[in-house]
Amino acid sequence: MGNVGNDGRPFGREESKRLEQALFSLIQDVNAGKYRLEHRSPGLSALDTALLCEWHRRLSADNPRMQPGLFRTGEIVFGSYFGAVPGVIEEELTGLLESVNAELDRLLASSGQASEQAVLAEVVRLGCVLHVGLIHIHPFFDGNGRLARLAQFWIHTVFGYAAPIFPARLPYTSALGKALRPKPDLKPLIALTWAGMLL
Repeated sequence: MGNVGNDGRPFGREESKRLEQALFSLIQDVNAGKYRLEHRSPGLSALDTALLCEWHRRLSADNPRMQPGLFRTGEIVFGSYFGAVPGVIEEELTGLLESVNAELDRLLASSGQASEQAVLAEVVRLGCVLHVGLIHIHPFFDGNGRLARLAQFWIHTVFGYAAPIFPARLPYTSALGKALRPKPDLKPLIALTWAGMLL
């Protein structure tokens, strides 16, 4: 939805400022290691729906117009794409997170054996997969883009790599559009991520 709340009204200047501050606060916590993998108990998932809901609540600055931390209950269209049907959001999200967690575990286990460049390439790819998956499912009424970018940022910080910055909206939305097609092409988002890591 971007710059409007669940009531269809645009966010005011103060609301937008609070949302921006909430994003920077959460990024600082991620950077400071609050959500590091070492803080989880063995056998627990690195990412789960409860953590995503917590991040969404924080990103929403508890603004009720964004339904903070609550999965959406209605249909949603973003651009020319439809989010997951509300009845399957949790199931699709769980499947995405299980896949990402398995890849995280595999990467962490092999990071000492693989070259630094190979690990970095896999981290970039996995961050993009998570990013696109969250956008595709669109689990929340609003704030899905911020959440997807934060989740990608988190994947990079887990491995100590620079997080991408997407300063221009058009190349970013174009790359996402190509990744969301029936025959997805992740290459443009991966290329944009590499470029964004160099800023």
